[in-house]
Amino acid sequence: RIRDDVVAACPLIDPPGYFQNRRLPTVGLFAWDFLGMPQLLGGNRMSDRYYYQPPPEVPFEVEQPAAAAALFRRDRFLELGGFDTAFLPAWWEDVDLFARVKQNGWKAVCDPAFRVSHEMGAVVQQIGRSRFFELYGANCVRYFRKHHSPSAVATVKAVLSLGLLLRSLRGRVGPALAWRAWAW
Repeated sequence: RIRDDVVAACPLIDPPGYFQNRRLPTVGLFAWDFLGMPQLLGGNRMSDRYYYQPPPEVPFEVEQPAAAAALFRRDRFLELGGFDTAFLPAWWEDVDLFARVKQNGWKAVCDPAFRVSHEMGAVVQQIGRSRFFELYGANCVRYFRKHHSPSAVATVKAVLSLGLLLRSLRGRVGPALAWRAWAW
C-alpha cells in the first residue's frame, strides 16, 4: 500500500543504461542540460546534481520521474488536478505534475525493482525535429512561467535561443527557430 503522501515511480530505462529520473529543474540545471554540457563534460558534479546516476539499487526519493514511469492512486492524481492540458500534446507536463507533488509536500519514491521501457523518440520521428523543439520550447517556457520568476523565464528563453542556434549550426534545426523562443 502506498502511503498518502507518497507517489510511486520506477526507473524508465531506455535505451539501456539511460536513467531518466532527475531532480526538478532550476534555471541553471536546465541550461546545463539543454546546452549539452552532460555530453561534453561527462562525469561532472552538475550532472550528478540533476540526474540520479547511477540508479540506486534500493528504493529512493526522486523529484521528477518521467510520466511513463509514474504510478498514482487515482484519488491523488485527481487531487493534484492531473496533467495540465496547457502542456498538450506533450513535454513538460510531467515536470509540472511533480512540481505540484512537491508543493503539496508529497514524495515520489522510485523502486528500482520495477522497470518500464518506453519507446523514446517515436513522436519526434512523426512530427519532425523542428516541430518537437517548438513544442518542447513553448512548454518549457510555460513550465518556468508557472513555477519560477519572470527573470527565470527570460533566462530560459535566452538558453533556448542559444541552444537552438547551436543546433542550427550543426544542421539539426532551422536558424529561424532560435529566434522564435522569445515569442514563447
